[in-house]
Amino acid sequence: MHFTNLESLYIITMGIGIIVSILGVLLGGIHFHSDHFMHAGHSMDTGHSIHTSNSSHATIQDSAVATVPILNVQAIFAFMIGFGSTGLIASLTFNPTILSLVFAVPGGLLCWYIIRLILGAMLKNQTNFMTTTTEDAIGRTAIVVSKIFPNSVGEVMYTSEGANNIIRAKYEQSESVAKGVSVVVLKVENNIAVVALESSQY
Repeated sequence: MHFTNLESLYIITMGIGIIVSILGVLLGGIHFHSDHFMHAGHSMDTGHSIHTSNSSHATIQDSAVATVPILNVQAIFAFMIGFGSTGLIASLTFNPTILSLVFAVPGGLLCWYIIRLILGAMLKNQTNFMTTTTEDAIGRTAIVVSKIFPNSVGEVMYTSEGANNIIRAKYEQSESVAKGVSVVVLKVENNIAVVALESSQY
């Protein structure tokens, strides 16, 4: 069967979209990068997911769809699949084949839009358990993961509802606190935890 140049373009575009999408699933599935979203996950060798604490759960959740980039990789490959498959079917149906572009472009855009909706819904659902408020840290024991210097801010990690969370922190006294030291979160001021040494609480 002889294919025109346009039909070959449709086949190649659709093929690349399908192959890369399958490889993406096999190599880890659909995932969201921290630079795409307002809440960023951290990865550590603890076996738990780690999330940054945010003071506004509602703001993040409401903006879920908006924070899925227009040029999101998965959506681009969905456009390629929709463009290629719709265009190929149309090119085999209409003559001349150039008319197939009238159907190929909308078909690709439809697939692109559907994938963006799916990704946005997934992100919105994830915020129900991924996002914690800074007040959750108060009274909890935490580990310093980024050294706290005198009159400066570091980071501590605490566990809440089975997930490890990281929050910026400062020491209640004008001293440094080394990485790995256990502390207790006394209060939270302007989304920064004020901590004390755990040993000083006994």
